[in-house]
Amino acid sequence: ALKANTSLINLELNYTKNDKNENEKITLAGMEHLSEALKVNNSLIELSLASNGMGAKGAERLGAALKANQCLVQVNLEDNNLGPEGAKYISEVLVVNNCLAELNLSGNFIGDAGVEHFSKALSVNNTLEHLDLARSGITEEGGTFLAGALANNQSLQEISLAENALGAGGTKRIAESLKNNEELLVLRLNGNKIGDKGAKYIATLLKVNKTLEEVYLCSNDIGDSGANQISKSLRSNKCLLRLSLKGNKVTGAGTSVFVDSLAVNQHLVWISFENNNIDDQGAQYIGAMLKANQSLVELNLAGNKIGDIGASQLAMALGRNTTMVRLILKGMDIDESILHRVNAVLGGNENKRQMEFFETLNGEKKTSWNRSKLMFVGQGKVGKSSTVRALLGKEFNQNWNSTIGAEVFEYESSVRENVAWRNVEDEATQERSSKFAVRIMNRDRSQKSLMSSLPSSSVARKKGFKMRRGNNKKKKSFSDKSKKFQNDKNSSGENYLRRHPSKMPKNWSPVKQSAANTNTSTLRASSDNTSGYRLSLRPTQKKTDTSPKTKSKKSHSPSPKTKSKQSHSPNNENRRPSGKSVLGRISFRGVRKALTNYTRRGSQSSEASRSSRGSGISDDSASTSASTIGSAIMRSHSGNSHTPNAYLGYSLQSESSSQSRLQVANDQKQLIVRDFGENLLLEAKREEETLTLSLWDFGGQAVFYSMHHIFLTKSGVYILVFDMRVILDSDVEAITYIKFWLRSIKLHAPEAPIIMVGTYNDDVSERVAVRSVNDTIRDLTKTNSSASQLTHNTSENLEYFPVDNKSKMGIPKLRSTVEAVIRKDKNVALEVSIKWILLLDEILSNRRHETYVTLSDVKQMAEGVGIHSASELEEALNLFHERGMLFHLTSTEMLKNIIIIKPQWLVDALSKVIRDDNLHMFNRNEFEQAGLGADLRRAFEKALASRRFLDYVWKNDQVEFLIDLMKHVMLLCEWNFNGYSNFLVPSLIQQNFVGDVEDWLFVQSGVQCMFDFSTSFLPNGIFQRIICLCVQHSVDTYNNSNNDRPLTMTAPKLYRDYAMLQLEPGKTIHVQVDTENNYLVVSFEDNSHVAAFFNIINNFLVKMNEEVMSSGLRWVTHVQDEATGEFVKYEQAEKHKIYPWFETQT
Repeated sequence: ALKANTSLINLELNYTKNDKNENEKITLAGMEHLSEALKVNNSLIELSLASNGMGAKGAERLGAALKANQCLVQVNLEDNNLGPEGAKYISEVLVVNNCLAELNLSGNFIGDAGVEHFSKALSVNNTLEHLDLARSGITEEGGTFLAGALANNQSLQEISLAENALGAGGTKRIAESLKNNEELLVLRLNGNKIGDKGAKYIATLLKVNKTLEEVYLCSNDIGDSGANQISKSLRSNKCLLRLSLKGNKVTGAGTSVFVDSLAVNQHLVWISFENNNIDDQGAQYIGAMLKANQSLVELNLAGNKIGDIGASQLAMALGRNTTMVRLILKGMDIDESILHRVNAVLGGNENKRQMEFFETLNGEKKTSWNRSKLMFVGQGKVGKSSTVRALLGKEFNQNWNSTIGAEVFEYESSVRENVAWRNVEDEATQERSSKFAVRIMNRDRSQKSLMSSLPSSSVARKKGFKMRRGNNKKKKSFSDKSKKFQNDKNSSGENYLRRHPSKMPKNWSPVKQSAANTNTSTLRASSDNTSGYRLSLRPTQKKTDTSPKTKSKKSHSPSPKTKSKQSHSPNNENRRPSGKSVLGRISFRGVRKALTNYTRRGSQSSEASRSSRGSGISDDSASTSASTIGSAIMRSHSGNSHTPNAYLGYSLQSESSSQSRLQVANDQKQLIVRDFGENLLLEAKREEETLTLSLWDFGGQAVFYSMHHIFLTKSGVYILVFDMRVILDSDVEAITYIKFWLRSIKLHAPEAPIIMVGTYNDDVSERVAVRSVNDTIRDLTKTNSSASQLTHNTSENLEYFPVDNKSKMGIPKLRSTVEAVIRKDKNVALEVSIKWILLLDEILSNRRHETYVTLSDVKQMAEGVGIHSASELEEALNLFHERGMLFHLTSTEMLKNIIIIKPQWLVDALSKVIRDDNLHMFNRNEFEQAGLGADLRRAFEKALASRRFLDYVWKNDQVEFLIDLMKHVMLLCEWNFNGYSNFLVPSLIQQNFVGDVEDWLFVQSGVQCMFDFSTSFLPNGIFQRIICLCVQHSVDTYNNSNNDRPLTMTAPKLYRDYAMLQLEPGKTIHVQVDTENNYLVVSFEDNSHVAAFFNIINNFLVKMNEEVMSSGLRWVTHVQDEATGEFVKYEQAEKHKIYPWFETQT
């Protein structure tokens, strides 16, 4: 069945210990059958065969299948007794398989010998991202093998080596190999007995590594000494977000150094000191840390030795901290009243943060978008695509196909300084606006933190500081803000939120005012609300007083943990949660679903049991009675409802009895807290120092150049790529292409940075050759006035950056240069309103079903997010266009009314018609079978496309729209001559004019005008567009003629550099282009129509310049004096009324 199945994507055949029949494990014969199916199946993405005991023989069968399979992405082989031999078979898969991204081999005890096999495979594999080798029996020797692989591997993002025996020695090897690693994000070394020496090596790593975001060191006995080393490394580290030091015998003294370190480090958001020996003194140190730190969101202190004194210190410290929302104090002897104090503070923090998020998301604050467009241009076959792949960390592929039209990377590259670029998810499924809002919040918090470090008003007065007036003005409280929002009928985001409940913070929900809203499963409507909607804060169930009547104090030991399939040991951090790739990198679809579930009515019960499983909440918490819903205290496993056992702080206690109070079920609330408080915050933290790029790799063949003009933008960075070998040989064509692109960039983007890149450096690595190429490039940039835009290679004293894409020579320097140039670009630093990002989310949400949206639709979306000004909307759309997110031209009303939301779709559609038929040939047999063989030949031999041909290549999808678009950008026009009704595509004209004697005599003998572009640039495509406009004018003249006396129009004669055509019946003009001298010459056979036809041609040039060339063309017009035969400037001819340009002959 699996062989023929085309829909199954996830298959789990795990054996569990609860199974009564041992025969339910997959046998060797069963593995044979499964392997044969996997060889041909092309739908399965995830496969789990955990605990089947397949052994080495089963691994051999499976390995053979995985070598042939090209669709499996995740494979789980946990606890299968593979051993070293089985590891060998699976490791061989990684050498040839190009799709496997996640592999779980935990519990297979492959040993150092097995690790050696995997190390060799990892050195060449470039697709595996997650590897789990926990419980594999790896020692220091195996660590040495892995170190070699990690130093070279460019794809692995997460590795788990938990519960092995690496020791300090193996840790040293791993740490040293990761110092220059640019890919690994998550490192799990739990239970490896690394000690304080191993911690020292990890600390040294954290000081220099620029990519690691999560490090787990649970149960390694690092002690206070190791903790101190780790803490000191945090002072310089700017990328670590999560750190676990659980179960490491750290005492209170070991936490003291974290006070200074985390006062400096404002990047870490999660840290665990669970199950250590931290006492009240340590709690005091941690309290001091919390006062200084404004980045930590969650802190786990469960299972320590903190009592009432220490907890009180923490409570007081939290009064100064505004970011902490989750503090875990489970398993310690702490008075419940103190926990209530902690609860109040953290609950306020969480709700303030939610409210702040909500207000930011629906406000008008701005921050920099950190987004740019990177355009790779140059001659064909010089290595542009290979350069893009090298920058993305992909392997060189000498068989890579030439780019057709342009390749638009919808999956943008996320960039951080000196780190290999990585593709990120398509943001059509993400929440840009949510992350953008959190970034604004983080920025505001940083500014407040800076202000709080300044002298207070009283101190300032004593020291002579002048204070601004109005300092004593009463600030609006949280409840005031809530009330203001509830009564604000004109909130800019109101309509948007009604349509998108996922944008609501978890403790708010829009409820239509209705008398029916009295059920306990709904939120109550307000009787004094006048808008019909309100933000309700209280469920309608009756409140029961559950606060303790008397102060109680009871000691509790940590509750026993149940060993689950998701962990190998009591250290739950050993593995990421099931179903998640990298913790904190979860798609925001999960966040939206969680938030949406909360706003649904009548679904609390079903959601409670579901959410409790992934939130760390014990089973009995989900079934807590209604009277305790919303309580901040986690009940003990013994069922004593008055005994504090753990804290999950998130409830708001209002000071006013008339003010509504937020009460939401613990399990639901906690799910949303995790999604918002952890994942969203982690993503926003990552993006604070991140550049996001749209990559456009333009095809280098000349046939595409007329099409490229509409996609080149004023802002962004241009990467002009050339082949150093042909420049060294003084290849005239190659030098001409460089001139063309330098001039094209100057035309479309006169201020955009240009980075010139020379490829094939390995072939011309001699210093003399490199300098010789540089001299040529310097002369080209000077003569083309591009020197001011050029980015110089100062370290090598060159005008360009030599690279070799095969060996990656020069790629790191090029990458860091591109990043530095982008960061200095004023357009990237431009602050963007949150409303604009909300609008972008709205527009691109249509990508799943549509290729474009209309301007009227976008106007409605803009109104929904609070953009009411037409000029502001136009400015926002222009920014999105400039950054490569969508395609929007405004030169005509037709183009202005259409916003293309899939730029790659448009490029592909145009490239189906405009292409090099020799290099990118269609399957001619396919067209013959479809009855379109003659149509295909006519298209590429005569540049005439039939409607049948266009319908076929565009698959009858948006054909009318694409025809209209190509007409408006002058890439296509109608052709109705000699009984044929086709479409002319001038870019496909291949033949140069060799000249009939009669035609050439007309060109030389008729009166002429000349459009001189020599002072600037005559781009490729101008002549073709002039021909397109002239032919369309001829067709329109014929179509508009009197039917009683039909006109006879002669079909034009068209060549790549010359055209003879009639603008009106019997009145012929000749148009010739001189690309070497940058002239466009028009000859007229009959003087009686010269003035009228000259105005037509001149207006065509003006139209083209404004609508396609960004008004960047510059030319001087000369006309021929018939009496003398000399050319004079148009202005002089106008002044003297020279015939036949301005007056008729007498």
